[in-house]
Amino acid sequence: MTATNNQPERFDTLQRLELESTIGFEGKVPHGLKLHPDRTHMIYPIGCNLVIENLQTRQQEFLLGHNNNISSVAISNNGKYIASGQATYMGFKADIIIWDYATREPYARLVLHKVKIEDLVFTCSDRFLISLGGQDDGAIIVWNIETKEPVCGSAAQHKSAGITYCLAASKQDECQFFSGGNGTLRFWQLDIANRKIRATDINTGIVKRIVKCMTVSLDGTILYCGTTSGDILMIYIPATQFKCIGPEKKKYSMGITTIQALINGDVLIAYHPEEYHIVTGGSDRKIGYWESTNGAQIRELEASKSGTINGLDIDNSGNYFVTVSADKLVKFWRYNEGDVISVGIGHGSEVKKVKICPNSQHIISVSADGSIFRWKFPKSTI
Repeated sequence: MTATNNQPERFDTLQRLELESTIGFEGKVPHGLKLHPDRTHMIYPIGCNLVIENLQTRQQEFLLGHNNNISSVAISNNGKYIASGQATYMGFKADIIIWDYATREPYARLVLHKVKIEDLVFTCSDRFLISLGGQDDGAIIVWNIETKEPVCGSAAQHKSAGITYCLAASKQDECQFFSGGNGTLRFWQLDIANRKIRATDINTGIVKRIVKCMTVSLDGTILYCGTTSGDILMIYIPATQFKCIGPEKKKYSMGITTIQALINGDVLIAYHPEEYHIVTGGSDRKIGYWESTNGAQIRELEASKSGTINGLDIDNSGNYFVTVSADKLVKFWRYNEGDVISVGIGHGSEVKKVKICPNSQHIISVSADGSIFRWKFPKSTI
């Protein structure tokens, strides 16, 4: 069986080998390491396979349906669905598969975008899935989960703007979402009755940035945008108004690739559970505490003597946080005191990601060599 004209080979008539287990994690898919809302399963892509791994038993399950590398992953807020999008060859359409988490079977296959799915996000109500096509597609499409049909779509940016890289959904309004990229930052309003989405450009004045990640505060009033230049844009959503940018002096020289405003935070940029602080870490090997209201820095800690800070997460109580870095160490900190009380040693290469389980029983860390470690949450803190 051969492929002609760059058309991908099809193996529909052949029996598949059954994949039993896999060891490794490449980490190339943005936001590709997910913790399911059931708090016991981790979800991540490897090639064209989507892996569901039980954190307690280490048993792996595989969702097989894509014919090329998975490029984006999203989980619905209620945990019922997983959405995955892929990249494919020039001139071909890239599939989105919505998986039923309970049955581990495809619920819907959505095919409209060309070449690559850049990003996926569920609305806060889980009624709609929003998809962003890559450079060769340039479209945003809103899908109805129940009917499995597109509601509407639009070009992601003006023709004069650059590529759009990321999406974020409001945590309060199912009809609001945001997009960001190279010279483009937009607020979108979904008009369900008229099957349209309308964009409002967010004016940042003389500040020109390439936005690679974004998140919305829990109250739905602030949009935080991480940029390739290593600073964060703060947008006041009710007025679609650019509010401030920071840090002013010590930016992250390698850029900001991940940003979250969740109860328990995420890597690189973490939002305190009580929402009064943003905690940052980066290539300067420093941990910074920032006021979320005005962007002022209130504390700076030396987190590593030799390695870039690659991951940062805050526990549900807001009393502790954990960092991982290029020096192969996992460090456990007291939030208020700003000191290290436990260190995890065992990774054989640079540690790239870290996550505290929502029940504060375990810490998961991932290193560049593909190793995934599960650490016990320090007993003295429970």
